[in-house]
Amino acid sequence: MSEENSAQETQEEQIEAVPDPAEAIRAEIRREYAGKLAQAEVKAQAAKAGIAIPEGFADYLDTSKLLGEDGQPPPRQ
Repeated sequence: MSEENSAQETQEEQIEAVPDPAEAIRAEIRREYAGKLAQAEVKAQAAKAGIAIPEGFADYLDTSKLLGEDGQPPPRQ
C-alpha cells in the first residue's frame, strides 16, 4: 500500500513540475498590455495637467522604465 502511495505522490510531483503553457501566455499578455497601460497613464496625467502630447510621441517612450520589477505599472498615489 505504501508503494502505491509513494508512486502516486511521485506522479503528482511530476505533474506539478510541468509548466503550465497557459501561464506563459498570460505572462506575455500582461507584459504587452502593461506597456500600453503605462502609455495611457502618461497621456492621462498629461491631459490632467493640461499638457497636449503630440500624436505618436508616446510611441518613443521606453515604457519599461515606467514599470515596476513585476512588469506592472506602479499603483496610483
